[in-house]
Amino acid sequence: MRIEHLAIWADDIELLRSFYMRYFGMQSNEMYTNEKKGFRSYFLSWKGEHSRIEIMSQAAK
Repeated sequence: MRIEHLAIWADDIELLRSFYMRYFGMQSNEMYTNEKKGFRSYFLSWKGEHSRIEIMSQAAK
């Protein structure tokens, strides 16, 4: 068994993205944005690995 995808809600996904890239050597995709829902996310992964971390935020309503 393996974990394919772990999702984390965060207030500042840019700060969290920088942290994982700097200290864990992860790579990031381009930001996904859904303007209608105020949703933003990044997928982070290690080169050659299949497990990913998704960091997400949503604007307060």
